[in-house]
Amino acid sequence: MNILRFQENLESEGSAMVNVDKSIGERLKKGREELGISQKELAEKVGYKSGQTISTIEKGSRSLKASELNKLADAIFKDVNYLLSPTSPKTKPEVLWRKAGSCVIEGNRDYEGYFSQKCGQYYHLEKLLGIERDKQLRQIEIKIRGDERDFDWAEETALAISKSLDLGIRPAASILKVLEQEYGFKIWYFDSIEGLSGASTIGEFGPAILINREEAPWRRNYDLAHELFHIITWEDYWKKVEWFQENENVAKRLETLATCFASSLLLPADELRTELNSKIRDGHVFYQDLVNIAREFEVSIDALLWRSCNLGFFKRDKVLGLLDDENLRGLDKGSKADKWYYPTEFPETFVRYAVTAYQKGELSKGQLARYLETKIPEVETEIAEYGFTLEDYSEREIEVDTRR
Repeated sequence: MNILRFQENLESEGSAMVNVDKSIGERLKKGREELGISQKELAEKVGYKSGQTISTIEKGSRSLKASELNKLADAIFKDVNYLLSPTSPKTKPEVLWRKAGSCVIEGNRDYEGYFSQKCGQYYHLEKLLGIERDKQLRQIEIKIRGDERDFDWAEETALAISKSLDLGIRPAASILKVLEQEYGFKIWYFDSIEGLSGASTIGEFGPAILINREEAPWRRNYDLAHELFHIITWEDYWKKVEWFQENENVAKRLETLATCFASSLLLPADELRTELNSKIRDGHVFYQDLVNIAREFEVSIDALLWRSCNLGFFKRDKVLGLLDDENLRGLDKGSKADKWYYPTEFPETFVRYAVTAYQKGELSKGQLARYLETKIPEVETEIAEYGFTLEDYSEREIEVDTRR
């Protein structure tokens, strides 16, 4: 996703003037401050010559064209309804960003705003279509003791969550669909940010996860499972946030446990043991069999080897040697070509909901264009890439043979 496209999103839906009262100005100010940008910076984003214009708008002393209001809302990563709503604006939810080896609170603020905006749009579409999901994952208390019991706890938690979600014997094949369709997770993909590999949040819109779509599919599976750990421990984390922020080793330990959870979730011990034992002959296993198992569980060869090490199949030194073996790497690389794919820019479900809301008259074409970050004349081309059309076939009938 390109976060700068919001500046080119929408052709004006008209030049009608909107009277800006103090409440709209206050909402604009709140949204701007959440992003951590100055009036001058917001003015530059929208195309005003100086920050004084923003100051006047925030004071409620300047009328705006509808197109200007749209631009201002997009610039602070909000919908126009946020600026126009009579109720008090909600605080933007916290976003927990992840770096390799550490747990961080701060991240790229523009991405945080954009992420929250898209999740809010997704939730708005669900409300327009009357879609409700009653299933919720229970929250888990974080247990860090500093010894091997931590890893036992992470594995036990993964087993319990897998059973709760009914992920089956190949969790990677079903986890995305289950989280999206049954539990209402908003799962988005973003283009690479240096040093960051994912994020998670919980807001009014429910749980949401952000994943780097430039990673390999098996790495994205791992990232999804890793961020799921942060979702199910969300409440306890924020109760103890000062402890994690003030203790780097504890924060790193939490990330290690999230990785252990992901590994245990995607590579269930009993299933992996069964697969490995079926391939072992006279105390040996072929490289190709290891690669095939990794592809079947939809994880990387690295993840498979380390999980196998934890289950006692290989010594640590053996794993390190295998990871440097060019022959194993070559076999692994050759097996990946037909498995590689990039996620679409927007979740398919999000696009489907947007198109359906438009067809039902709940969303204007201008709003549809804004949600899909395109221009009105290009909407049909955009949705065609997802296999949709603006033509509504929902009321068409087909004759059924009643002589059964």
